[in-house]
Amino acid sequence: MCGPAVGRHSSRRLVLCFDAMLAVLCRIRPSNASRRRQLPGVGTWLAIACVTAIGWSCATTPPAPLLAPNGDAGANNRQSGASASAANSAAIDEAGDTNRRHPLPPPPVPALWAGVVRPNPTTVNMANPGGDVEDPQASALVRLLEEPFGMLRDKDDQVHIELPDSKNWKRVRYRAFEHLVGFRYGEKYHAVTVLLANDTRAGRPAESLACIRQVETLARPRARALSVEFGRIDETEIEWRGKHVIIHSVEGAFPWGFKRVAFSAAWAAYPAYEKACLIYGIGIKHDDHPELARQLRDRWILEAVPRVDPRTVTKAERKP
Repeated sequence: MCGPAVGRHSSRRLVLCFDAMLAVLCRIRPSNASRRRQLPGVGTWLAIACVTAIGWSCATTPPAPLLAPNGDAGANNRQSGASASAANSAAIDEAGDTNRRHPLPPPPVPALWAGVVRPNPTTVNMANPGGDVEDPQASALVRLLEEPFGMLRDKDDQVHIELPDSKNWKRVRYRAFEHLVGFRYGEKYHAVTVLLANDTRAGRPAESLACIRQVETLARPRARALSVEFGRIDETEIEWRGKHVIIHSVEGAFPWGFKRVAFSAAWAAYPAYEKACLIYGIGIKHDDHPELARQLRDRWILEAVPRVDPRTVTKAERKP
């Protein structure tokens, strides 16, 4: 019933393709343009991915790589992906936290993007931060690697964050899951960020590791439903306001028609409130530039994660 909806929109721009696919998952038929605008788009998929990246593949034995040598996302594990995910999920359920603790990543290396063509500055804007070049994804990621940080906030001024090239991030609301605020970089969603505020279990005092486990456990069924694949999840931590903040990072891919969209993601859990945590995540599309996406994720871990600034003592709540 919903299947034809996907086919009918498969040749449209990327966001409409994702709208149709998620409509099928949600058993919603996008019968007209107005309803399509209300359905989740690619930004929602990236946002969901970066906060639902549970440790299916972070068991002791790492899985086959998601990206084959020819760049085909998921080609190496299409046949065994479901069974491997189930096995790794069971291993994590039994063994607990099997993430491998890593030191903080090194700073980005400008030599890796020295050959990227830069756009005419007059063509760079919020809708198209990549400008007028042939490869706007590469150009957009380089801007995020080079531009200085600026402050962004939710509409009720409850949390401040900082991101590079802040004037070209648009505040958005993602469909299909509750969150405090989200931001997208460009209409083609070169990158997305999302903030959630979650109560702790049984009113316990907030603690980063417990919070990150809780949100990943709650997100596990959604990740399964969306067929999101993940590589091994790596773990690191920083000190933030005298407290430990756990950060998880991963490589992944999710379905788009007969292809898979590869991405890099990371998320952090802040014990920002007495009995609630703030979860902050980023998702970055590869689009043939996996190394640039990873470099940007590393910059986010090094420079954006420490700058989160909750402005309220009590848990931030999204207002109607």
